[in-house]
Amino acid sequence: MEYALRASHTVVIYARNPSKLPETIVSNPAVSVIKGELTDREALKSALTDVDAILSVLGPAVRHVSGTPITKAYILLLELMRETNVKRIILLGKRASKTLMIHSGWPIGH
Repeated sequence: MEYALRASHTVVIYARNPSKLPETIVSNPAVSVIKGELTDREALKSALTDVDAILSVLGPAVRHVSGTPITKAYILLLELMRETNVKRIILLGKRASKTLMIHSGWPIGH
Protein backbone atom coordinates (compact mmCIF):
# COMPACT_ATOMS: atom_id res chain seq x y z
CA MET A 1 0.00 0.00 0.00
CA GLU A 2 2.75 2.43 0.94
CA TYR A 3 4.48 1.74 -2.37
CA ALA A 4 1.31 2.54 -4.30
CA LEU A 5 0.82 5.78 -2.40
CA ARG A 6 4.46 6.81 -2.85
CA ALA A 7 4.02 6.22 -6.59
CA SER A 8 1.06 8.66 -6.56
CA HIS A 9 -1.59 5.99 -7.07
CA THR A 10 -5.01 6.28 -5.51
CA VAL A 11 -6.03 3.40 -3.27
CA VAL A 12 -9.47 2.04 -2.44
CA ILE A 13 -9.66 -0.07 0.71
CA TYR A 14 -12.66 -2.36 1.15
CA ALA A 15 -12.78 -3.40 4.79
CA ARG A 16 -15.22 -5.06 7.12
CA ASN A 17 -13.80 -3.09 10.02
CA PRO A 18 -12.11 0.13 8.84
CA SER A 19 -11.38 1.13 12.45
CA LYS A 20 -8.53 -1.41 12.40
CA LEU A 21 -6.72 0.52 9.66
CA PRO A 22 -3.83 2.79 10.65
CA GLU A 23 -4.79 6.46 10.88
CA THR A 24 -1.86 7.41 8.64
CA ILE A 25 -3.44 5.39 5.83
CA VAL A 26 -7.08 6.37 6.41
CA SER A 27 -6.26 10.09 6.60
CA ASN A 28 -4.29 10.06 3.33
CA PRO A 29 -6.21 12.04 0.67
CA ALA A 30 -5.30 9.42 -1.96
CA VAL A 31 -7.10 6.70 0.04
CA SER A 32 -10.81 5.93 -0.06
CA VAL A 33 -12.22 3.50 2.48
CA ILE A 34 -15.41 1.57 1.80
CA LYS A 35 -16.92 -0.46 4.63
CA GLY A 36 -18.61 -3.68 3.65
CA GLU A 37 -19.04 -7.39 4.13
CA LEU A 38 -17.74 -10.05 1.74
CA THR A 39 -21.31 -10.85 0.72
CA ASP A 40 -22.36 -7.25 -0.03
CA ARG A 41 -22.42 -7.29 -3.83
CA GLU A 42 -23.28 -3.60 -4.28
CA ALA A 43 -20.69 -2.27 -1.83
CA LEU A 44 -18.00 -4.51 -3.33
CA LYS A 45 -18.94 -3.47 -6.86
CA SER A 46 -18.74 0.16 -5.79
CA ALA A 47 -15.23 -0.45 -4.46
CA LEU A 48 -14.18 -1.91 -7.84
CA THR A 49 -15.43 0.99 -9.95
CA ASP A 50 -12.53 2.63 -11.84
CA VAL A 51 -9.97 0.30 -10.23
CA ASP A 52 -7.01 -0.99 -12.25
CA ALA A 53 -5.94 -3.85 -9.97
CA ILE A 54 -6.84 -5.62 -6.73
CA LEU A 55 -4.54 -6.66 -3.89
CA SER A 56 -6.48 -9.11 -1.74
CA VAL A 57 -5.44 -10.25 1.72
CA LEU A 58 -8.55 -12.32 2.37
CA GLY A 59 -7.91 -15.30 4.54
CA PRO A 60 -9.47 -17.40 7.24
CA ALA A 61 -9.37 -16.25 10.82
CA VAL A 62 -6.89 -17.87 13.16
CA ARG A 63 -9.64 -20.11 14.46
CA HIS A 64 -11.45 -22.49 12.13
CA VAL A 65 -14.32 -20.94 10.21
CA SER A 66 -17.17 -23.21 9.24
CA GLY A 67 -18.39 -23.23 5.67
CA THR A 68 -16.62 -21.57 2.77
CA PRO A 69 -17.00 -17.78 3.17
CA ILE A 70 -13.63 -16.99 1.57
CA THR A 71 -14.36 -19.20 -1.45
CA LYS A 72 -17.75 -17.58 -1.91
CA ALA A 73 -16.18 -14.14 -1.56
CA TYR A 74 -13.64 -14.89 -4.31
CA ILE A 75 -16.36 -16.22 -6.61
CA LEU A 76 -18.27 -12.96 -6.14
CA LEU A 77 -15.10 -10.90 -6.52
CA LEU A 78 -14.21 -12.58 -9.82
CA GLU A 79 -17.75 -12.04 -11.14
CA LEU A 80 -17.56 -8.36 -10.22
CA MET A 81 -14.11 -8.03 -11.76
CA ARG A 82 -15.61 -9.12 -15.08
CA GLU A 83 -18.52 -6.67 -14.69
CA THR A 84 -16.25 -3.74 -13.80
CA ASN A 85 -13.49 -4.67 -16.26
CA VAL A 86 -10.77 -5.11 -13.62
CA LYS A 87 -8.07 -7.28 -15.20
CA ARG A 88 -5.53 -7.87 -12.43
CA ILE A 89 -5.64 -9.39 -8.96
CA ILE A 90 -2.88 -10.30 -6.52
CA LEU A 91 -3.87 -12.76 -3.80
CA LEU A 92 -1.98 -12.96 -0.53
CA GLY A 93 -2.67 -15.55 2.14
CA LYS A 94 -2.93 -14.69 5.82
CA ARG A 95 0.75 -15.43 6.58
CA ALA A 96 1.95 -13.42 3.58
CA SER A 97 -0.24 -10.48 4.54
CA LYS A 98 1.20 -10.47 8.07
CA THR A 99 4.72 -10.46 6.61
CA LEU A 100 3.73 -7.58 4.33
CA MET A 101 2.35 -5.65 7.30
CA ILE A 102 5.51 -6.25 9.34
CA HIS A 103 7.73 -4.94 6.56
CA SER A 104 5.48 -1.97 5.87
CA GLY A 105 5.20 -1.03 9.55
CA TRP A 106 1.48 -1.81 9.85
CA PRO A 107 0.33 -3.10 13.23
CA ILE A 108 -0.84 -6.70 13.32
CA GLY A 109 -4.14 -7.37 15.07
CA HIS A 110 -4.85 -10.50 17.04
